[in-house]
Amino acid sequence: MSVLRRLRGALAGALRAGARTIATFALAGAFAGALWALAEAPTYEATATVIYTDRGDAVAAAGSGVIGAPGPEGAARLLELARSEDVATAAATVLGNDLTGAALLATTEFQAGREDSGVVIRSQAGSADVAAAAANAFAVALVEVGATAERRRLRRADEELAEVAAELDPAGGEAAAINERRAAIEAVQALGDPLEPGAEAPLPAAGAGERSPARAGLAGGLAGVLLSLALLVGRELRRRPIRRAVEVESALGEAPLLTIDEAGRIGRGMRLTRPGVLELEDELQDSMQALFAKLALGGSGDAPATIAVTAPSSSGSSIALGLASSLAMGGGRVILVEADLRRPALAAALELAVGPGLAEYLEGGARPGDVMRAVALLQGGAEEPHVLVCVPAGHADRSAAAALGGERLPGLIDRLRRAYDFVIVDAPPVIEGPGAAVAAGATDGTVISVRSGADTAEELIAARDGLGSAALLGTVFLRDSGR
Repeated sequence: MSVLRRLRGALAGALRAGARTIATFALAGAFAGALWALAEAPTYEATATVIYTDRGDAVAAAGSGVIGAPGPEGAARLLELARSEDVATAAATVLGNDLTGAALLATTEFQAGREDSGVVIRSQAGSADVAAAAANAFAVALVEVGATAERRRLRRADEELAEVAAELDPAGGEAAAINERRAAIEAVQALGDPLEPGAEAPLPAAGAGERSPARAGLAGGLAGVLLSLALLVGRELRRRPIRRAVEVESALGEAPLLTIDEAGRIGRGMRLTRPGVLELEDELQDSMQALFAKLALGGSGDAPATIAVTAPSSSGSSIALGLASSLAMGGGRVILVEADLRRPALAAALELAVGPGLAEYLEGGARPGDVMRAVALLQGGAEEPHVLVCVPAGHADRSAAAALGGERLPGLIDRLRRAYDFVIVDAPPVIEGPGAAVAAGATDGTVISVRSGADTAEELIAARDGLGSAALLGTVFLRDSGR
């Protein structure tokens, strides 16, 4: 079960982190498959047959020197003759010497017919006409060369038997046997040629090697998806995610400011009672107040008023929401800006209107007042709620995510700093582009959220370094509550 659980986790991680890689491999595979199908010229295959002439028992009486002798030995001799240079030359003559014997042999195959009944001739060419003509030419050539070869062999056998008989007593038994053999040969000669054309090769309707670009592209795309999944799952299996808080300290040289359990899409200690109304438990409030106190103590004397929350490769949304809610419950004017545009979650978690949001503002389609939502906060049965203002991600697309690296996000944070006591920015993971570094640079400092079982020590170090000159306030370790 542990192996299966690890494989499921690796697959989930691969799908979560490698969607772009999978799409790229799929498109590349589909393109390569379609090109392969278009580049491959179709090959046409035509089939003709040559069969033995029915000459009854005379062939068996004449002996194994006859082409038409029944059985595997005769079939092997016939195949040898079909593949000979004599047949190839004769076939080229039938075709008007357009092709050399060597070229014909390279595109023509011979097989024994069913129950050694003759020869099956398959010719392949880039043209249906050429394929059919070659197969039929080989059939005609084999019949002609076979007849010539048999007449020559029978004549030679008869001459050799006559020479032997001349030296024997005509009245003796041995002479009588030889005469019977000569009579059998004469009977075979009287029956005509040993081979005759069977089925003539028709024009093939479609190329045997013709490929459909659509099917080849689909197969190539599927192969690309499977290959990318194999690579991504392999990478996930090689990852060694952080499991304990002490591993965070080992990676960065400082212990986490806070270690808490996490559960659910909102986070442990928060419960949505109805759309836009969030209830906080006392334990969460105490934890977040303790976190902010440590953030204030770690600075130069002034508590940070603008804080970015990011993560190495997962998400810091639950910490950003918890910290912003706690500060609002303390009486401050607080606004939470969801800048993780690739994986927005705030509107769905709090059942708020999705847009317009930060994405629309960054693209110039909305004003600051258009993108703000009010969330009511309750704690301990209090009747009067506090208010947290949120800016959800909005209807984000790739262009909006790219706009995070521009000047509008720092400009918005600077405007909000003058209107609110605290500005909390839910920044995207550091590995997903410059958005986290831009948000961190526009705030007083950054908190890195480290999720147990999701982020590795290498990714944590890379996240710290990826923030550049922005101040790192510390880390929060989200412990897996199931462990």
